[in-house]
Amino acid sequence: MQTQEPLRGDDLQALRADPPRDEHGQLIPWTLGHRILTDHRLDQAVQHRGLTLHDSTFRGFSWSGDIALYSSLLRDLVLDRVAFTGLRFEDVVFERCRFDTLQLTDCTFVRCRFIGGDLTLLTATRCSFIDTRFEDLSGDTWNLRDCSLTGSSFRGCTLLAPRLSHCTIDRLQIGGGGLHGAELTISNARIGELGLDRCPLMVGPRVLDSTLRALDIQDCPQLPGLVVQNCELGRLTVRRSTLQAASLVAVTTRGRLTLEDSALIGLVVREGAWADALLERCTLAAYIAVDHTRFTAVQTPGLIEADDLQHQLDGQPTASATFWGAIHGP
Repeated sequence: MQTQEPLRGDDLQALRADPPRDEHGQLIPWTLGHRILTDHRLDQAVQHRGLTLHDSTFRGFSWSGDIALYSSLLRDLVLDRVAFTGLRFEDVVFERCRFDTLQLTDCTFVRCRFIGGDLTLLTATRCSFIDTRFEDLSGDTWNLRDCSLTGSSFRGCTLLAPRLSHCTIDRLQIGGGGLHGAELTISNARIGELGLDRCPLMVGPRVLDSTLRALDIQDCPQLPGLVVQNCELGRLTVRRSTLQAASLVAVTTRGRLTLEDSALIGLVVREGAWADALLERCTLAAYIAVDHTRFTAVQTPGLIEADDLQHQLDGQPTASATFWGAIHGP
């Protein structure tokens, strides 16, 4: 492995404020690798186009100001205790990078891709992620606040303790991968479409005090501890998934609760206002409790109830036939 040398001189000046240009003054692609930069701050306005940074280490590093990277590649970097403020990344690929303690403030990511690598201790404030994809990435302890996510997705990622608060989410898709030993928490958010798709293990996802146009869950074989609470919801759709100990509390919805080809092992619906519900070819086990909530209509074609299924209505146990008839109402 080639030894990393200190970044200084002309290379540092090129990164800082004076990237190479052609005879017409236009930016040209350039490459910088096998460098190390420690305890340094860059804050001069600069644009880079076609920059490749690779096999380098940035430690105790901050980059701020009117700075933009276009069509660039950051590959096999170690970024330790790094802060980016006011940067714009457009069509940038982060490949196999290892981030440890990354602080993002007022940054914009457009059509960026994070491929492989690790991202531990992320704090993002007032950042925008537009058509940004996270693929096969391991993440630990993420806190996003006052951020916006539009058309972004997570594919095959393993995430630990991600939290999004006061965010605006136009469209966010989480597919494959999963959460292990922690919760995905979204709170005080304005959400268009949130999708969980083919996640083998998704532990304790929570959506709190938010407005959602749609929450769609499909092909998730293990989804214990789902909580949707104090939310305004357009629709909730669950297909070919298994929900365990799910709670829908103080949810007001304009659309349908749709459960198809799914298993519910413990479901609580409490203090909400729902339109209609469709439970088609579903299996119910453990318990189902509907407390102080009524549905305009309930359809249950092909419903299978386990022999030990417990029904509870408004805090009292009840028989199956009485239960399904009683939850119809205004």
